[in-house]
Amino acid sequence: MPLVFTYGPDTVQGRMYDRIGPSEMVGTGTLHGYRLVFDKPNMKNKAEGLPNLQPDEEGSAFGLLFELTPKQFEMLDGFFGGYERKVLDVTVNDDETPVTRPARTWIARRTKASLKASKASLDLYRQGLEENGASETFLNSVKDFEVLE
Repeated sequence: MPLVFTYGPDTVQGRMYDRIGPSEMVGTGTLHGYRLVFDKPNMKNKAEGLPNLQPDEEGSAFGLLFELTPKQFEMLDGFFGGYERKVLDVTVNDDETPVTRPARTWIARRTKASLKASKASLDLYRQGLEENGASETFLNSVKDFEVLE
């Protein structure tokens, strides 16, 4: 079954279950060499940025790792319109010895630098970080995002 890395507001486990039904979360992961940004244009609100991963040599992004059926994987494509699938190497956080595994994720096709995250997106992101035991570094990073008024 494909290993999938979700990030941002999609680190709330219930959100994923609502979208694709019962699925096996295999743990948390860190994607090194990328950082979370909110720069994908939201077609419903032109000033709002949706979550995205941006290459950043010094950066890292927290996320969840799921083993999904091919059907569940395809279902996520419907939720991630405007994103393209990528396979990236993710470090599994839950292992005593760090293991890096290839995982599928989605990265925005179009971006715009001036966009801001909604308060709702940041609240969900913080919730996901807290419920999945993310490090203080990731928890503190939430306050670094500009919030849409």
